[in-house]
Amino acid sequence: MYPSPDVPIPGWGNGEGEWGGCRLVPRLRAADHTHMTLKIPPMRGRAPREGSPARHLGTTGPQPIRSIARVVAAGRVRDLGLILSDQARLVLTRRYDAFATDRAYASSPHGWLGPLGRAADLRVLRLPVHVALRERIDNVVGALDALVRVEAREADPVRVISAPCGLARDLMAAAVRLGPDVSAAWTGVDVDQRGDVLPEAVRRADRAHVPIQFVRGDVFDPQLRTQLAARAPFHIVNCIGMTAWIDRAETEDLTSLFRDLLAPGAWLLVDSWREAADGELGRALHLPANYYEGDDFAAILERRGFSVEARRSTSGGVNTLWIARRR
Repeated sequence: MYPSPDVPIPGWGNGEGEWGGCRLVPRLRAADHTHMTLKIPPMRGRAPREGSPARHLGTTGPQPIRSIARVVAAGRVRDLGLILSDQARLVLTRRYDAFATDRAYASSPHGWLGPLGRAADLRVLRLPVHVALRERIDNVVGALDALVRVEAREADPVRVISAPCGLARDLMAAAVRLGPDVSAAWTGVDVDQRGDVLPEAVRRADRAHVPIQFVRGDVFDPQLRTQLAARAPFHIVNCIGMTAWIDRAETEDLTSLFRDLLAPGAWLLVDSWREAADGELGRALHLPANYYEGDDFAAILERRGFSVEARRSTSGGVNTLWIARRR
């Protein structure tokens, strides 16, 4: 019913507008966007409103010590080793916020009690969810590289917005790969509830010499939505790491927002997770998450005005990156 087979051809952008073996053609013409400039001041916006679905991002449990005690109280010896792992304790106290996710990307094991902590951390970093995170970032960077090159044939600059952007590792890596000859305007939006994510993202972008305009705000906030819509259309919307933490109705609502930010023929990158993703870690840490099986996620995209052009799954189908085009 929906396009679903994974693309078997290895590699991503080849500099000629191919992504995972699929030929991509730009649809957003220069006349649609060149008169527009993005003037959202960096680091402005409001913290998420009370009750917003986005408030879970970067939040801690009400009592981190109590959460650790719950793992201990569960009594399984295998789970007790988790508290020696820096990654497990970071996820326990911050869930999969920008820092916990970025540490999984870096995959540099260490933890309490020297070699014991390092061994525990290595085991946690090798869990399917963390392997999938590392494979996902490669998939996203490759897709961004290919899509920006496609749109750069008609657009100068190619306008990309990432929400949530976290520490913007994917934007920076894509910008570095594209090099100075491809013009792109990068925008990152993040709820940054603690107020520590975007300052670090700014520092990293400065070090990488990648100009990114960062906006602190809640994509479920009508005021921010109005501000972004006034600056549309964008060529690419990049939404990575969000859909597992909001329910299906909220995912459909968010997808509608992204449709409104894009011109017909422009691109959405978004990912989804299968239930097998968290496995051992999720059971031990009691992480709430929402999962999608089969073509469930493709159906949401189709209902909200997108055509699924391709998808790329990580090992074992734990995470899927969808590339969709606004109809």
